[in-house]
Amino acid sequence: MISVFQPELTGNPQIFPIPGGFSGSLNVYLTFTATPSTGVAAIERRKPGSDVWETLHGLTVINLNTAPISLKVDGGVSAIRLTMVGLNAGPIPTLSIVDNQTATPPSDLMTDYGYGPSRRLRVDPGQTGFFAGRMFRNYHEALIPVAGPSVQFRFTSPVDFILWQQNLDLTQGALEMRVYTGATPSGTYVDKTPIGVNRMAGRPQPYYDAQCRIGFGGNFTGGTEVDLLKLRASAANNTANNVGGDFSERGLPAGTYYGRFSTLTGGVTVNDAAQMIYSLQWEERPAAS
Repeated sequence: MISVFQPELTGNPQIFPIPGGFSGSLNVYLTFTATPSTGVAAIERRKPGSDVWETLHGLTVINLNTAPISLKVDGGVSAIRLTMVGLNAGPIPTLSIVDNQTATPPSDLMTDYGYGPSRRLRVDPGQTGFFAGRMFRNYHEALIPVAGPSVQFRFTSPVDFILWQQNLDLTQGALEMRVYTGATPSGTYVDKTPIGVNRMAGRPQPYYDAQCRIGFGGNFTGGTEVDLLKLRASAANNTANNVGGDFSERGLPAGTYYGRFSTLTGGVTVNDAAQMIYSLQWEERPAAS
């Protein structure tokens, strides 16, 4: 199927509806009988059932002195909008839209917007939740005397989430962490503000708002123990990493989780207070994600 249009030499946007629309991929050509000496153009498409115009060539305008222009489109098209600036006279161009009978991957799965000289399938390392801005982290620093008191935390989530990383680091002393579900809280917990793992401005908008919270300061009783970590600071030099490492993720349901940090006693004498840093990283998985 081929649709051919004759645009006017005007600086105003010109809309060319495609009767019936295209549901697959296609090619868009803008050709002149003679190459213009100046002028730029922008070519956009509108998908069937949508009022949003999307550029076919990224953020860079098309220089018309490099005509003819050839662009690839996928994902459905109901209309093309052409805007040409700087053409006051000269040959009238032809806008041709040709249905592509071969399979073309969607442009958002390719580099160079799917049409550049270095286009290839886009492969980004990492989790989709990272690029969607649904991964968050937090940390807490504390100094717990050998005789206590212990330090408690509460982690709440209204949605399913993946616990990607949970670290307990000590610079001195010995410590254990126990995590419970179904506990009875008491006292007041003060929530900490989640920190986004991906805070790049280019993440999808509107930006995703964290729903999980971790708070410290309260207490709890009872519950079912579901996790345990024990750690004693080494006399040798310790190392610290804040990027990289091996992960063993855990998929967890929405709910409230309680944890307690307590100093270890018995066995080898531990004379130093436990100087700890607890950190965790999680990905939120709302039902629509």
